[in-house]
Amino acid sequence: MVQKKPDITAEQDAILERALAPVRARFIEAIEGHILSFEALRREARNGHSSKESLKEIGQLAHKIAGIAGSVGYEEIGEAASTVERRVLECEASALDDGDRLASVDEVLEPLLELLEMKLDD
Repeated sequence: MVQKKPDITAEQDAILERALAPVRARFIEAIEGHILSFEALRREARNGHSSKESLKEIGQLAHKIAGIAGSVGYEEIGEAASTVERRVLECEASALDDGDRLASVDEVLEPLLELLEMKLDD
């Protein structure tokens, strides 16, 4: 037997929006720092400074963003961050060399960075 989800009333929706507003605001405030962190980690990986560790940290930050973004209504950012996290995990398990790992992660990291930058401009 499939249970039907209860309909959310306009009042309940307004209550939920008020409750999420401070969390959403903190998420937006943190975006610039996340972008700078991703770019610094990517630079470190390109320069050969423990690229495996840098990619691992990119995955961890993407995981954090994925969890929060979806919870506060930014599903597209959450999905893009999840894609980055999965790609990092795939690369860690692969036989790719460091340069190919970074290129593979960059392929999905760049769209996430673009989404984050667009959210800053809102």
